Amino acid sequence: MINFKKQEMKKFYLFAFIILTVLVSCNKDEDENEEPQVTKADLTQLNNGVTTGQFAPYTTGSTFDYKYETFSGTSTSTWTVLEGKEINGKYYVEIQGFLGAADNGYFNCEGGDYSCYLPAGAMTPELNMIYMKENVAEGNQWEHVITMSANGNEVQNKYVFTYEGMIDTKTVEGIEYTEIIHISLDLYTVMMGQEILASTDDYFWAKGIGLIEKSGMSGNIFLLSYNIAK
Repeated sequence: MINFKKQEMKKFYLFAFIILTVLVSCNKDEDENEEPQVTKADLTQLNNGVTTGQFAPYTTGSTFDYKYETFSGTSTSTWTVLEGKEINGKYYVEIQGFLGAADNGYFNCEGGDYSCYLPAGAMTPELNMIYMKENVAEGNQWEHVITMSANGNEVQNKYVFTYEGMIDTKTVEGIEYTEIIHISLDLYTVMMGQEILASTDDYFWAKGIGLIEKSGMSGNIFLLSYNIAK
C-alpha cells in the first residue's frame, strides 16, 4: 500500500492544480528580425520578441479578469501581460497575477507549439511543457512527464493532452464567443508502477481573446472581462 503524509499530499496536489491551469495560446512564428508591431488582436504579431497570435493577443499591458471556482471557494484574479523576457535563451510572454500566485507565468509559441514555463519553487520542480498544438488533426495527443519526490518516494505526473477540435460558439458568463479551440487534459499520478487518473479538464480559447474557460475536476475558470492593449 502507498502511504503519503497529509502535508506532502496537499503540496503535491496543489502543484498539480497549478500546472493544470496554465493556459494561453499562440500561433506560428514570424520573422524574429521584424520590429514589434501594433496590430489588431486577431492578427499574428511580435510582442517584444515574443510571437503571439490569433488565439493569444497578449500584447504588453493587456489585462484579463477571471473568476475561479475551486474546492476552497470562489475568487477573482486579474492577469496582466508584462514585457517579453528571455529565459534559457528563449523569449516568453510574462503574465503577472497568474492564478493569483506570487510567481509569474511565462508563455511562448514556436512553429505552432504552445509552451509554458514555471520556475522551480521550494517544493516544486521547474515546469516546461507544450500544452497546445496548432494545425493538428482532431484527436491528436501528446504527453509530458514530470518527476518529483513525495515523502521520500519518486512520483511522476503524466499530462496527456488531446486536441478535441474547433467549436463554432460558446457562451461564458453570459457572453457568446466564436471560433474556439478545445483542448482536454488528463493528469495521471504514477508511483511504484501504479498509474491513477487524478483529474480531467477541458480548456477553451476564443479567437482574438485567449482563454475563456477551463472546467473539470481540478476547478473552473471563467473569463469575466478583458482589455487588449493596442
